[in-house]
Amino acid sequence: MADSPSLQTRSLISPLLTEHSSDQLTPLTDSALPGEGFDEVATTLEALVQAPERCQAAPFYIQAVVSQRRAFLATNLNAKREIRVTRLATVWSVGRNLACAIAIPHTSISRCHAVLGYCIGQGFYITDTASKNGTWLNQRRLEPTVRHQLRDGDLLRLGILDVEFFVTAPSA
Repeated sequence: MADSPSLQTRSLISPLLTEHSSDQLTPLTDSALPGEGFDEVATTLEALVQAPERCQAAPFYIQAVVSQRRAFLATNLNAKREIRVTRLATVWSVGRNLACAIAIPHTSISRCHAVLGYCIGQGFYITDTASKNGTWLNQRRLEPTVRHQLRDGDLLRLGILDVEFFVTAPSA
């Protein structure tokens, strides 16, 4: 059974909200997210929903979303190609292992294939972790364990999977 629209929206909003002990979501008001107004949250959610339409060069995407000093990733790199969102962080593991922030169930992907990271003022980067089938950035194979800067619109290849990389930074 497919998730209802409210469940899909809830799964998109959850990483943007502060932690709560209850199962209920905080109403999205100007004070729902410290330092963020409703317009910024709405802009971020709109970008998440529109990402599949923006994806032109590959069937999969990773969308990096930055808001002030926080970042998270959204991707359709899963068996159902559904939008999945990572936790707020500055480093995310990518691999076949279910413990990875972005777990990709594909045989060409190593258990821990690569690491994506975010540095304030420098942006996003990717590092191949000596994966068997390699990580590619704009058709160039990456040297393992070396950070490579990512830009909006870059084309990644993880194993044999082509992935577009997008950056969304809502205006303040």
